[in-house]
Amino acid sequence: MAKIKTFELYFNPKADKTTAYKTFCFQPEGKEEEKFGTLYIIGEIESYSAQRGYYRFLKKFAKITSRQYFLFSEKAPQESFKAALEKANEFLIQNKKKLKELKNINIEALTLDENYLLNVAGIGNLNCFLLRESQILNLNAAQSNNIAKESQKGDFFQNIIRGTLSPGDKIFIGSNKIKDFFEKENILSLLAKSNSKNIKKILKKYKKGFQKLSGTALLINIKEEKAPKPSLVFSALPHFHLPYPSFSWLWLKPYNFLISRLTKEGLKRNLIYILVLIILLLLGYLIFK
Repeated sequence: MAKIKTFELYFNPKADKTTAYKTFCFQPEGKEEEKFGTLYIIGEIESYSAQRGYYRFLKKFAKITSRQYFLFSEKAPQESFKAALEKANEFLIQNKKKLKELKNINIEALTLDENYLLNVAGIGNLNCFLLRESQILNLNAAQSNNIAKESQKGDFFQNIIRGTLSPGDKIFIGSNKIKDFFEKENILSLLAKSNSKNIKKILKKYKKGFQKLSGTALLINIKEEKAPKPSLVFSALPHFHLPYPSFSWLWLKPYNFLISRLTKEGLKRNLIYILVLIILLLLGYLIFK
């Protein structure tokens, strides 16, 4: 499964009494649904008067769409997304009279599956951006060559934008007011260049500025893949057993032998000298006698 961190951002939801907005995140509940990844929906309804239960309307819309998306496990994620949008269109068509009472309705739906395949479709004026390194790409404009745009039947959701993301990519969705503030303060650029660990620090830095906003935004971050740590494998080395040096005194034996040999030869030589001396003395004694 893709490692994804999602930030659902709400800016003073009670400040604007005429606008209802909500974000939804639906994840697979079983192994058969894992291939579908996650379904995200962000909705914003602007009315001429009080909200009058529009939160319930957005909740019902999200429930119908998500149920259809995860309904058939044998389908591919992109086919299921198309089927979910068709179901969503049916729901919106059935509520056309109610929608005519509204000033505006903005909904963005997107999926991100286990292979990082992204599907995006929207109605209204929500902004969807791909943040990649130092690049900021407007997905609604479908200007990238790597993104396919597919026609979708219906009065509301008509196009699907599809592309493949990479680790480190981020998706940002927000209304015009939120988008304008993020662009003015260079927040989108900072988020595009940041890694996963710095996102919270960047958002916290602009906390005071966020207090002046009203609305919602969705930030989806695909975590960077960590390089495997080099593992040091210590193979078993042969144990070299060096015996303690044993000092043998055998090397002294030749020396002892040499001493004894030299001593014996000396004794013989001395005895000969003595015998010769004795003989000479005896001869001298006899001669001079």
